[in-house]
Amino acid sequence: MRVEIQGQHFELFPERAALWTEKSVLICSDLHWGRENFLQKFGMAIPSHSFEMESEILYHLLKSTGARELWILGDFIHHPKGLDADLLDRLHAWLLSLQVELKVEVAFVPGNHDRKFKEWAANLPLKIHPEGIRSGDFCFLHEPPLERTNNDYHWYGHLHPSLRIGALFGNRKIPCFLIRRREAFLPAFSRLAGGATVNFIPSDRIFGIAEKQVFEWRSKS
Repeated sequence: MRVEIQGQHFELFPERAALWTEKSVLICSDLHWGRENFLQKFGMAIPSHSFEMESEILYHLLKSTGARELWILGDFIHHPKGLDADLLDRLHAWLLSLQVELKVEVAFVPGNHDRKFKEWAANLPLKIHPEGIRSGDFCFLHEPPLERTNNDYHWYGHLHPSLRIGALFGNRKIPCFLIRRREAFLPAFSRLAGGATVNFIPSDRIFGIAEKQVFEWRSKS
């Protein structure tokens, strides 16, 4: 599903990422890797497989789109206590494979879950942008600032937007892309992250993700 924003084109993928076509940049957010490890420390029996599954999904999406860059808009990890030495080694190897095998450069905008990123991300093969990424007329941040200081179009993560679809579809909640006049929100890339049901406004464009497809949702209200 392709959308045009301020003369630029963004391809929305059911894998929960967007491709900025003109820049060849794949954008995602809220991976929350290490979440299982963190919760296991509190006695919760959760199998640790998200990193393997989701890193493979992201690798193949980068390969199939031919993207030259990957921008992660925050919450790369869930908590530093969930990032043990083994996971950190696997994360380093995965990032290196993107550079060596796919020639993809990775940029990272720290989010609220990325505590102590100056410590754990210091030796990872990526570029860190604590103040966000600005390119052309667009600004890419983890979450909306308290006060906007420019007229750029903003892309965010953080919200984990979701859409509740009706009884005809099982009355379930699905992740979605939320496109507004001056800002857009990416769905959480993590399959374990919860979703926030958004109070949509009439001018919103809502793109739900279901059955490995992206579709534009039009409310009857």
